[in-house]
Amino acid sequence: MTQLHARSLRSLAADLDAGRLSAAEVAAHFVDRIDTFDPQLNSLVTRCAPEADAVAGPLGGVPLLHKDIFCTNGVRTSCGSKMLDNFVPPY
Repeated sequence: MTQLHARSLRSLAADLDAGRLSAAEVAAHFVDRIDTFDPQLNSLVTRCAPEADAVAGPLGGVPLLHKDIFCTNGVRTSCGSKMLDNFVPPY
C-alpha cells in the first residue's frame, strides 16, 4: 500500500473497482499522511473522514480535498474567515 499518494486518480479508481484495494485501505493511507504532514503544513480546515464511507460511484473511495469556499451540506465551511468559522451550510 506504499506510495498510494503518488498514483493517479484513474489508477486508484481502477484498483478500487477491481477489488485490489479497499476504500478503507486508501482512506487509512491518506489519513496517516494527513496526520504526519498537516501539523507542519496547516493546510486542512475540516476533515470529513466519516462522510467518505458514504460516497459511491466511479470515484467512491478515492480521496478528495477541496477549498474551504464550497458549501457542502452539513460540513463546516469557513472560507478561511473568523466571522464564518462555525458556519455549517444546510445545503
